[in-house]
Amino acid sequence: MNILAFDTSTSEATVSIMKNNELVCEYNVTTNKTHSKMLMPMIDEALKNVDMNLDEINKILVCKGPGSFTGLRIGITTANMFAKTLNKDVYGISSIDSLANNVEYSDCYICPIIDAKRKEVYTAIYEMKNGKIIKIEEDKLIKVDSLLKSLKRKRKQIVFVGDAVKIYEKVIKDEIKNSIFLEDRLNKNRASSLIRQYVNNEKSYVATDYISPYYIRKSQAEEQLDAKKS
Repeated sequence: MNILAFDTSTSEATVSIMKNNELVCEYNVTTNKTHSKMLMPMIDEALKNVDMNLDEINKILVCKGPGSFTGLRIGITTANMFAKTLNKDVYGISSIDSLANNVEYSDCYICPIIDAKRKEVYTAIYEMKNGKIIKIEEDKLIKVDSLLKSLKRKRKQIVFVGDAVKIYEKVIKDEIKNSIFLEDRLNKNRASSLIRQYVNNEKSYVATDYISPYYIRKSQAEEQLDAKKS
């Protein structure tokens, strides 16, 4: 199985390739350039460095969100273009699920937290069973203080992962005495984690020729329109 995966849901663009069921490369780039300028050159370079072309790719994985509205649209538009022009199977993977897979092994609860501004985060709760990350609480958008209040009831230690760790680490440490944090590089989205999530849960994903963004929160324009209607 040959897989191309990419994620543009945050400020970091990340591309990864699985060749013959083996992860062979991953590029992670943070730059002032927009993802629209970076993504295709990164994909081209990744394929070239592992002696592959797009025709040899069986499946394409893209982060469908939640995350940056603009960033998500760039990645998803690229995936949909591949589906249409190259007749490739395309799969949308949640950024929350992907982040949980940055934790390669843990007997603790895993809590991805993605900054959603307004003192809110996108999150869910996972644990590892038989070497696989299993979701035990569904995705949600929640105030940080409300999330921490609910997590105080957990008896096991909790691993926090994601870009919101840097913002809320101090308050998490103050409120959750059994909290664990990873090295900074693991708090960033990684395309290889999209692949790990897909491979470990392949039966739950259905190929499509069109991916829609998974925002959870409405866009600012939609919120303003709802406010006018009310």
